[in-house]
Amino acid sequence: MNNHCTIEILVTEDCNNHCKYCIQTGMHKKIYLSTEKLNDIFKFINNFKKEHVEINDIDLMLFGGEPLLNESVCNILFDFALENKYNIILITNGLLIDKYIDKLVILDRNNLLKSLQISYDGNPIHDLYRCNTSKKVLKSIELCKKNNIKNLRIKSTLPLDGFQYMYDCYIDCIENLNLDYVPTIDYTYSNLINEEDIDNYIEIFKQQLLKIAKHGIRNRIKIPRTDLLALNGKAMCSAGCYYFAINSDLDVSRCHQTSFSTEEYNKIHVIGNINDSDINTKINEMFKIHSLVDRNLTGNSECEKCDVTLCKKCCANNYNYSKEINYIDKWYDKNTDNLCKMYKMITKISKAYNYKIQNL
Repeated sequence: MNNHCTIEILVTEDCNNHCKYCIQTGMHKKIYLSTEKLNDIFKFINNFKKEHVEINDIDLMLFGGEPLLNESVCNILFDFALENKYNIILITNGLLIDKYIDKLVILDRNNLLKSLQISYDGNPIHDLYRCNTSKKVLKSIELCKKNNIKNLRIKSTLPLDGFQYMYDCYIDCIENLNLDYVPTIDYTYSNLINEEDIDNYIEIFKQQLLKIAKHGIRNRIKIPRTDLLALNGKAMCSAGCYYFAINSDLDVSRCHQTSFSTEEYNKIHVIGNINDSDINTKINEMFKIHSLVDRNLTGNSECEKCDVTLCKKCCANNYNYSKEINYIDKWYDKNTDNLCKMYKMITKISKAYNYKIQNL
């Protein structure tokens, strides 16, 4: 989509929660984007827009850590987006929404709040892993709904030892909150357990997903309330392809997961700094490289033959475990075998569900 670009801004690496399954454990630091450097980002964004006349829309994605911890910078960013008609995507744990609700409502009324994503895992998982924060998060969700925020979304994390509660979490989201259930399977464990264990986990997941499918069929839900049952195709990470991230040092990398200020990531993944005289050339080269890759197939022969309807890859994670040599090959390597088995099982159920529901 070369008429659209997402620029992710790492507002802070700090967080006000300590989720047990956080993939950024050990990476959270008291590092905050300063208002002075924010001015450099604004100058860069406006120049970037002038350089790329083919881009009609720019999304500014605020991420962390917990971005709303950096109050002064967030408020300035919201005002900048409103003034320049840039879209805002906010990724938050929801604990500080009340401080910003007035500005979020203004952005929403001007159709500039493209997505407000709040992390909520569903009952009974959330409090087990997110430090008993469900009451506060649910209060924030209700505040957003009360103010008629249009693009409110829930993002859930589903840990392996929470698979047995997936149906309950689904019901909590779609019936109690009237929001779709969109879980991310906690892939950080996928290489850490043996084959017998993963097969047991997959069986638990399968039985829970079948319960969700049967609920949908009973209630004739033709458009599934969870992406687990949607025929989405092989959803592929867009990092590097009209999508990039800027961290608090103003370094540019492909995505959120590669933008933290660790020495390893800076060495491997940073393509330049927004104050580099040739930064637009470097970004264009990155766009070109990633645009040449068929990201649905990834150039991997095993993936090309696969007919899964859902495949959520984290390319930064692929890079970390890949045995390939070249950067792009490592970046677009296939999922771990354990995750592949999971997504193939999901596909069988989603195809059956959609066939059944369309023929009722």
